[in-house]
Amino acid sequence: MIIGAALVPLPLGIAFDQWGGYTEVLYLMIVFPLLGLVAALISPSPN
Repeated sequence: MIIGAALVPLPLGIAFDQWGGYTEVLYLMIVFPLLGLVAALISPSPN
């Protein structure tokens, strides 16, 4: 978790430099929790 927390500012900083804001990269980053939700919903129950 520490590595993930340390790496998150990197794409945000690059996006701010490229596009002058955070909107685009935040929309892109919201895909990951949505993929996790879909994976959790379609995974079978543990035995």
